[in-house]
Amino acid sequence: MTRHLLTLDSLGRDGILVNMELATHLKSVKGMTRDALAGGRVGLIFDKPSTRTRVSFEAAAWGLGMLPITLRPDELQLGRGETIADTARVLSRYLSALAIRTFDQAKVEELARYATIPIINALTDDHHPCQALADVMTLQEEFGDTAGLRVAFVGDGNNVCHSLIQAAGYLGFTLAVSTPEGFEPNPAIVEAARANCLVNGGAIEIGHDVSTRSWTRSSTVRSLASGTRQRTAGTPSRRCSMRSSPARNAGSAWDEPPAHKMIRRIIR
Repeated sequence: MTRHLLTLDSLGRDGILVNMELATHLKSVKGMTRDALAGGRVGLIFDKPSTRTRVSFEAAAWGLGMLPITLRPDELQLGRGETIADTARVLSRYLSALAIRTFDQAKVEELARYATIPIINALTDDHHPCQALADVMTLQEEFGDTAGLRVAFVGDGNNVCHSLIQAAGYLGFTLAVSTPEGFEPNPAIVEAARANCLVNGGAIEIGHDVSTRSWTRSSTVRSLASGTRQRTAGTPSRRCSMRSSPARNAGSAWDEPPAHKMIRRIIR
């Protein structure tokens, strides 16, 4: 059965942990394992502009011994009326895997339905699993383990937020989300993650006020972006914060760190 990465639900807890272990190894060798998937071919469809996603996927494919083939919408028959199903079938004959950065989650899921090769979600309006995996790896590098962490996400309930919510449900950390009113994350995604928290630990908290007392009881606040640390009053615990803005995560020019953290696992 072909394995896809459509959301973090595609991996589950065990799959995420395996990917993190593999990612750590690949990072230690600078992503250079040229014999790992020698002769493979990865198609990259970008319906949205991309800097980091395109470069990281191409660099990762080359580092694994694969040929990256970047495809723009205006270069495909898909942009002229060919169905997603036909495109999936045709590309499956030529490629080893296909990554796509697009708008509708339904488009990625339809590609996966008809493809016989792995489909990787490189960003949609609803999910950003590659970004969440990279964020989780950063948490592991900073704190050693994600279980028991308290992570604050400030911004709109967007694709990154959804994927981090799923990650929290599988990995046992608490994700405290603060959004503007009317920009909350999808309730179905939140409830599914909370059900996973009952098994794996952690919690999902949704609010609109970043000054809420229950969110500021940590003794240590670390900014992952700047690496600075400050002390606040309260009981000791581990906490970090992630900030998001609708403009940065809408997909126009902001995308995830290197995706080689997962390609080999998904294809194999």
